[in-house]
Amino acid sequence: MEDEDKNSGKDRIRNNPNLTPHILKMSRIIKPHRIAIITLLIMLTLSVFSSYGQITVKGKVFDIEKNILCGVTIREKGTDNFTFSDIEGDFNLQVTDSNSIIEFSYIGFKTKEVTVRETRHFLIILKEDCFIDFFDERIICLGLSSDPVNSPSGVFFQMTHPFIRGALIGKINYQSDFSDNYEFDIKTGIIHLIVNCDYNADLDFNYRDIKIVDKFQFKNYTVESKMNFSRPKIFPNYTTLYLGFGLSDIKKTDFSQTNQAGYMLGIGTGTGIGRYPHHVSLEIGVKSVYWTNFWEWKGEIIGKINERIYVSAEFDMIDSSFTMGFKIGYRFGYRRISVR
Repeated sequence: MEDEDKNSGKDRIRNNPNLTPHILKMSRIIKPHRIAIITLLIMLTLSVFSSYGQITVKGKVFDIEKNILCGVTIREKGTDNFTFSDIEGDFNLQVTDSNSIIEFSYIGFKTKEVTVRETRHFLIILKEDCFIDFFDERIICLGLSSDPVNSPSGVFFQMTHPFIRGALIGKINYQSDFSDNYEFDIKTGIIHLIVNCDYNADLDFNYRDIKIVDKFQFKNYTVESKMNFSRPKIFPNYTTLYLGFGLSDIKKTDFSQTNQAGYMLGIGTGTGIGRYPHHVSLEIGVKSVYWTNFWEWKGEIIGKINERIYVSAEFDMIDSSFTMGFKIGYRFGYRRISVR
């Protein structure tokens, strides 16, 4: 009897046209809500188990000089999970497990990998890569030059272009007083003909013609090697050694003329101010040339500001006569490349 009452009640609900739309509407509402709740529970469960399995590693990144490295990319190898070292060189990264491998990469430095294992705090030291940033671009430099005493007005043009090994360089400078005094220089060579982590070498071919009324006219042809050493350390950054030889022709006011061979020896250094790339870089060099019957002494300071502004000061003592030159120019790349 009770079963008949239940069945008849169900039949009345099904057959009632006023109740059927409401029942269908409620079923449409309840079913999606159930699916959403079940999905949410599954996601929460998975996230709990996932976070339970992860490991947090921390640390600090330096270079070999114990300088803090900011902006180093710290990545869990084989994943998109990464972070960066902050301004203090610190980092914090969650990895999958103790077998995870962490990669540390930074421009100008060799990439380093470490396995987490039982370590949770790392002190990472990155070594500089054997990478010469000069190769990153082809450079043109245009500017003004002057010897305030002898030839105050001048211009110079310099251009570099990648070569099979290193890069070719060409430079032309002309200064004059719009009368009899002048200076004309041509330089060609190969930059970074030889390169390794501790040493690189340039090779230059120079022609120079200077005329100073009432003093002399001096022409010379020189071949010069410029060798930069980071080790052994004589100066804080690197040491430059200049070696060369040449031929000269000097005419003096007493109408004497001599053709002489000469031998060059010099030393220099360089430094950078600011983080990589250096905001300001300086090169300083002193050279002496023995021309059989007299000495020539040269000094130069070359600076670059943000790799764009070029400035230089040169001083030259030829026999007993003093000349100097100042240059300022703007450097710009005409096509970027990437060479290692």
